[in-house]
Amino acid sequence: MKKIILIAAVLLLAGLLAGAEALAQHGQGHGMHHPSYDAATVETLSGVVAHVDSMKMADHVGIHLMLKTGAETIEVHLGPSWFLDRQDDQIGVGDAVEVTGSRIMIGEVPALLAREVKKGAATLVLRDAQGLPVWRGWRRN
Repeated sequence: MKKIILIAAVLLLAGLLAGAEALAQHGQGHGMHHPSYDAATVETLSGVVAHVDSMKMADHVGIHLMLKTGAETIEVHLGPSWFLDRQDDQIGVGDAVEVTGSRIMIGEVPALLAREVKKGAATLVLRDAQGLPVWRGWRRN
């Protein structure tokens, strides 16, 4: 009987650990899974920045903006604040920008994972063509 209880406890623990690892791999920002960059859904939108916000994610603070185009207002996910704060060109409310990125759905709401943002003659590159963040390998400090 003790052997059966021990085996059941080990199996339960293994299941809990596997579930925790899966959650850690997928990220938890805002308590939900954020879709990955998909090169098949890349589009370019032009508009005016209506709002810039920082949001607490699982392991960093992410910078998002609301882009008002002629057809919609869409949330644009830029990247971690520690990376964006180090850039020469900053993006602010009222700026006219052109954003290229992958259209995703977060729940029922469309959003854009930005690959690059053009503001005037400046281009802020955030991800490569496959969607890999350019800040990979950078040090936060």
